[in-house]
Order: sequence, then C-alpha cells, then structure tokens
Amino acid sequence: MQSLEVRRAAGQDAGHGAEGELLAEGRTSAVITGDHGVQVFAGVTADQFAGDASALESFEAALAAGKYTPEAFENHSDFFHPPMSPSSLSRYPPN
Repeated sequence: MQSLEVRRAAGQDAGHGAEGELLAEGRTSAVITGDHGVQVFAGVTADQFAGDASALESFEAALAAGKYTPEAFENHSDFFHPPMSPSSLSRYPPN
C-alpha cells in the first residue's frame, strides 16, 4: 500500500511538482472521498483490456500471405497472468 494525494492545480503549478489545492488523500486499494465530493481509487484491479500479442502476430503474418485467420485469437492467452493485473487509477468527479 502507498499513500496518495489528488490535487487541483492551475497555471504554473499545473505543469510540474505537487502544488495545488488538495482534493483528496488516502492509501491505495481503497476508495477515497475528498472534501469536494471527488472519489478516487488507485490500486490493482482486474484487467479491463488485454491484447494477445502472439495471436496478433500470427493473424498479421497470415494476412500478409493473403489469408484471413480470425481463429488466431481463439487461444485466449492472457499475458498478465492472473492474479497479477495492471494498476488502475480512476477518478470520479462530482456532478
């Protein structure tokens, strides 16, 4: 787990650094609600999208040879190897 801060910055502050108004703070892997109604989640989540590199390579090679082989994608490989998943950062601004 790590600590995190969500800040709103404008002008020179928006380009770099950690300046700006603090909107929310907390720890990863938890939904954090800030004073202004902002909700944030940062942490490991289920994979929302994954590409199958070997299937794409096979499909493109067949296509270059004049063949259409959509079955190349039927092996359902997951290169993120569950339970490991990419990290996610989601921001839920208030209405």
